[in-house]
Amino acid sequence: MQTVPPTEVLMKYPFALLVGILVTFVLTPVVRLIANRVGLVDQPRRRHTHEKATATGGGIAVFFGFHAACFAMFVLPWSPFQGMLDAVWWWHFLLISTVLV
Repeated sequence: MQTVPPTEVLMKYPFALLVGILVTFVLTPVVRLIANRVGLVDQPRRRHTHEKATATGGGIAVFFGFHAACFAMFVLPWSPFQGMLDAVWWWHFLLISTVLV
């Protein structure tokens, strides 16, 4: 069994978290702008709390942020996970989740 240096463990997970947060943070206004231009908006109705049209599709920014974090975990040169999680697993997951989106 391969031993992982403690600094790598301390850097790998926070780095992936920050990549996911940063990508989502940057893409959210872009997705909002595109949604407004394309007409992907939720119009206010009696049962809704918002009073003006609200852009939908923010899940797309989260999707890209999540997969950017996965890229940071699986493709960058960190030591591999124990078990079956590797870059091939992530590519399969990316394909399937893209079809679902």
